Amino acid sequence: MRPIQEEIYNAVKDLCESKGYQLVLDRASGTNIIFANPAIDISDEVLVKMGYAK
Repeated sequence: MRPIQEEIYNAVKDLCESKGYQLVLDRASGTNIIFANPAIDISDEVLVKMGYAK
């Protein structure tokens, strides 16, 4: 599990640095997030960065 977590972390970190994001929240484990606009969801970008989507 650890190698996958590191791969995800690195993909998110690269996206944050390239796009100037200051914070990324994990909606799956963030029980205090009531609503998140799909327009700000970067899940697909992370999958592309990791090579799992085009």
